[in-house]
Formats: sequence, C-alpha cells, structure tokens
Amino acid sequence: VDVVGDGHQALLRLCTSEQLIGNDYALILMDMQMPVMDGIEATELIRQLPGRETLPIVAMTANAFAEDRQRCLAAGMDDHLAKPVNPKKLYEALLRWLPTSTSSTPALRQDTHSVGESPRASTRLPVIAGLNSEIGQQTVGGDPEFYLRLLHMFAENHGSDASQMRSLLAAGDFTGARRMAHSLKGVAATIAAEKLRATSFAAETALHDGAPSEQMEAAIHALEAELLPLVSAIGQFDGKQAETAPIGIDGEDQQNVRRLIEELDRLLAEDDTRAIDLWCDSAANLAPTIGPLANRLADEISNFTFDKALLTLREALAGRPALPAGTAEAG
Repeated sequence: VDVVGDGHQALLRLCTSEQLIGNDYALILMDMQMPVMDGIEATELIRQLPGRETLPIVAMTANAFAEDRQRCLAAGMDDHLAKPVNPKKLYEALLRWLPTSTSSTPALRQDTHSVGESPRASTRLPVIAGLNSEIGQQTVGGDPEFYLRLLHMFAENHGSDASQMRSLLAAGDFTGARRMAHSLKGVAATIAAEKLRATSFAAETALHDGAPSEQMEAAIHALEAELLPLVSAIGQFDGKQAETAPIGIDGEDQQNVRRLIEELDRLLAEDDTRAIDLWCDSAANLAPTIGPLANRLADEISNFTFDKALLTLREALAGRPALPAGTAEAG
C-alpha cells in the first residue's frame, strides 16, 4: 500500500508508478476531503490518463449529502466506503474490486475473539457521557489499548477545533471551517462520540448551506458544548496501562534496548503504524537512551508524522553514547 497526502500527489504517482516501482496499482482508496486537490477532481483527471479508465476507485467519505454521493459516481468512482471504516466492509470492498488471482487466495484471518470482545480483558474502557466505548472499540478491530490511544490523541489534537473554526470564519475561510467540521465529524464517528458527531454534522451543514452568521455561531456553540467536556473527561481518564519501570542498561537489558531502537527505526522508515504500539509499550525503557528529545519523538509518533519522528530518533542517537554493536546508526 502506498499513501499520499492529496489528490495531486496521487495523480503524479499514477503517472510514474510503472517507472518508479516496476508494477502498477490494482485499486485506489480515494479520500474526498483533501487539500490541494480533492477526491472528485483527482478522480476526473485519473480517468483521463491512458489505461486508467477502469482502474477501481473507491471513495472514502463521511459525507451524508446526497449530492456528494452523486458527484462521486459522476466523477467515475466505482464504490464508496463510509467513515468510520468498518474493517469487515473494507475487506468486502477489497474482495469486490481487486482483480482475482489465478492462484489460490489465502483465506482472510478470522479474529479469535468475537465482535466487541476485548482481546485484553484487563484493559478498562472509559465511561464518559456522549461516548460509546464498546462501539468505538469495535471500530478499531476490538483492540481496547489502541482505542484508548485514539481517545487521547483526539483530546490532544481536537480540543481547540471550535475556536479554530471561529478564527477561520473571521478570516473569511468558509471552506477551511467546513473542512474542519467535516474532519471532526469523521473522528467523532471513529471514536463513537455520537452527540459530537451530530453537532459537527450540523455545523458542517450550516457551512455547506451558507447559513446566516448567527446560525453558524449557534451550530459551533453547540459543537463546542459537546467537545470541551468530552476532551476534559478523556484527559482525566486513568485507563492507560501503568507505565513499566525503566529497565537497566547493563548486559542483556542493553541488548534489548538496542533491538527495540533498531525495530523502531525500521518501522518509522517504512511508515508502519506498529511504531505507535512499539513506542507505547517501550517508551519507559527507551526514553533514557533517547534523552531530551524523547518528548518530541513521542508527539511525532502519536501524530503519525513518522518521517519527522525518524529524523528525531536518529538525531537523538547521533548525540548519545553508542550502544553495543548492531545499534541503528544515524544517517
């Protein structure tokens, strides 16, 4: 899977894919709300490229507007997946649109736990007004620890969304304000904050319809009334796993730190989201070696800016005493 940040980058990648990677793409998952070039324009231009007339394109959208769905089809998309993405429906769409292989296809792995059943029953889920933790956990494949990390990332990154929307409106950037409401609606649905999703949708609708300024402010105020208490409650929730005491730095423990750093370096270099799991499980052990840059590294990993995190990790290691042979080198 290759990931790009906007429709223009997708277009460039498709124009050069055969030369760059020696093969071609089988399917595109196309987000609708993107900067620079949105999903509609990108799809229309892709359909004009030689040999791309029938390349499967599946829209990824949280939009509930009928005209948006129609625009997807008119632009040449083949299907759409609603956000938040249900893993089962994603697999069904992939099986529906990916080319069939002449060789036998391995069966999809069946989860060993039933839907809604936690694989780590000891992890406590939050009980917060306006948040359906059980549904939210299902959205992320039944992993309670990952769901809790999503909640804390949400609280850290979206607490000021309402005030930012007001600033965008004051600057006349109605498109930016609507995009922010749309994004908040999507993440609220992902964490199963239904009331916040509903108020975000109401704000998006008001911006979409060009409502009077008083109505827009009322919609943002209602959104904020749901957002701020939710962010505060998540921030106070103590359901995170207790931090593990740092291990020593002698002998075998030193070798363990080296292996963890090598693995983290590799995962960050490959844009692999398992870097988040590794850091959350091992931060207490790695921080003494990372040194003063550990907090910056943690922020970059939690915000999925893996390219920056990789540079930070290597910068930190460049200024630290060498670990035993085999440690990932800076550079």
